[in-house]
Amino acid sequence: MGVGRITSIAPVGIYKVDGKKPAYPMWDRIIRHSIRPDEDDGFLLPYHDYIEPTGDSDEDARRIGLLQEIAVPADSAHVLSFSYAAELVSPDIALSTLVHCLDSVRKIREHGIVKGPWGKREEWLNRQIAEAWKDRGPFPGLGPALESIGLRMGTALVLELYSSKLIGPDQDPWPVVDAILRGKKKAPQAAYIDDIKAIQNTWINLPDERRGLLKLLSRFAMTAKQADRWFEPKQRDKGTSAKILDREIIENPIG
Repeated sequence: MGVGRITSIAPVGIYKVDGKKPAYPMWDRIIRHSIRPDEDDGFLLPYHDYIEPTGDSDEDARRIGLLQEIAVPADSAHVLSFSYAAELVSPDIALSTLVHCLDSVRKIREHGIVKGPWGKREEWLNRQIAEAWKDRGPFPGLGPALESIGLRMGTALVLELYSSKLIGPDQDPWPVVDAILRGKKKAPQAAYIDDIKAIQNTWINLPDERRGLLKLLSRFAMTAKQADRWFEPKQRDKGTSAKILDREIIENPIG
């Protein structure tokens, strides 16, 4: 099982025919993807590494048990969407699958059995989740906004808050997010604790105007890079012809 990006799709091939007979398209088509060994623009889950005999029966049994932790099955409600070799799925199903992959990669890093750039792949999955989630909910930029204040894996955290129903689809997420960032409410997974602690003081000491700008940015669909450019004054000044204050953006965000 693997996940990656489509890098190119070749044109439909046409069978060559003689005379005036109509030309027929070929059934197959070349599609290239980004999955490569030891790179981080996609990956294959290392199932075979876990089942490869080590010469130690106890270790082999342990690895087989750990294999269950990294397996990424299709959700029971989505099985039909994966019933053929190639099929287009909805953003919700893509997000569900990406989240399962993220959980698996975290386990792979924790197990330490298979070498590779798993930390970078974790961050790559975070970016893919952000891409697949652009059209979800009234706060599509919440994850990137949190990343702009230094919260690593902010987009993945927000998705888990929604998927675990800690935040409703039409609910203002900021009261819950604020409580988590202040340490008053538990994060959906322990994996986020260290990252949250790293930016906790930044969040607590953020001036109200800066906090208001961050909340405003969360209402726009944007990438983490775009959120960072508008939230950080130095980055913002580089991309605008005149100096723009936080207050001016809050008062007229589309001006």
